[in-house]
Amino acid sequence: MVRVLIAEDESIARRGLVENVDWNGNDIELTAAAENGMEAYLMAQEFAPDIIVTDICMPVMNGLELIEKLRKEMPSIRYIILSAHEEFAWAQQAIRFGVDNYVVKPVDDAELIKTVKAVYCKTEKIQREMFQKNIDYLLLKNDCLFMDRYQQLEDQLVLALRFFQIPEMEEILDEIYAMFSGKQNSTGTPDADSTIHYYRSVCIRQFVRFRESLSTKGGNDIFMGIESVIENELLPLDNSAAILSWYRRKLREYANVFVVHNQSRAERVVEQAEEYIRQNYALNIALNDVSAEVFVSPQYLSRIFHNEKGISFIEYLNRYRIDRAKELLYQKSIPITEVAFQAGYNDYKYFSNVFKKYTGLTPRDFRKEHS
Repeated sequence: MVRVLIAEDESIARRGLVENVDWNGNDIELTAAAENGMEAYLMAQEFAPDIIVTDICMPVMNGLELIEKLRKEMPSIRYIILSAHEEFAWAQQAIRFGVDNYVVKPVDDAELIKTVKAVYCKTEKIQREMFQKNIDYLLLKNDCLFMDRYQQLEDQLVLALRFFQIPEMEEILDEIYAMFSGKQNSTGTPDADSTIHYYRSVCIRQFVRFRESLSTKGGNDIFMGIESVIENELLPLDNSAAILSWYRRKLREYANVFVVHNQSRAERVVEQAEEYIRQNYALNIALNDVSAEVFVSPQYLSRIFHNEKGISFIEYLNRYRIDRAKELLYQKSIPITEVAFQAGYNDYKYFSNVFKKYTGLTPRDFRKEHS
């Protein structure tokens, strides 16, 4: 059974991770939940977890300091970072500390479970064998600094795309291209069979990593058929410059599709939420109710709603209800208290305050003015 320790300073988020995620049902033992890095450090020594799922920004000791400290004392522990979009720079820095994966806030329970399982299954033995094989292909047994830098860039590339940081991705691609172009010039054998074989393996591994790392964000759909693309486009290339050029161009194509796909998904979710509001605004609905209907977390819905509509969810709901209330107020036969109820407000005083906030008039004055 996988042993997991959580470090999250926000009490609501920490409680959600402990109570809402089906750890036991997925053969995962949640050993402890710490509220800061120092507490997590002490708990790690006590419980010896296989994986630590940690926030980055925490008091007393932040997530990166925690990882750096434990890497020296308990090197077998693996790490998954919980990171918001605005923490991208922090998540980038985490690459240097050997973080295995990232889950973007708000946390999706299924994605977290899948990530924990994936990290646990990625054994050190497999990593060493793959690393050694790649070194042999490029005949760089004595050039570990080069390979270390490439692996950092490869990790950063995956991270940049997960966070939709396309300009950052472009810069990383340019650096990778420059690194290998420089290596070609220094070795003097840019089109040796071993070099070409290696470059192909780099491309294939990178696309497989993208598909696996981005699976919960539509990566499986976007990279569907990548094997056929590799067979028909990559394998026939017989010089390293053409392979590197293909790699950079193809990755940019997939990155653009990935961004559009996720933007389209957000648009669809917001449209579904709007439709639910139109059908149910008169009921006692809130963000949690709507998010459950469209199968996303409340935090995610709140964020994409604001991104798509330019206003918060509650602002949109109130505006929609007040617009319906104004339509009802034109009908003099309907009592104002009934108007409030039909517009989704059970408390008339609260309704009156909200109505005045958006119209500048009380419901009664609005009816008089439009009679």
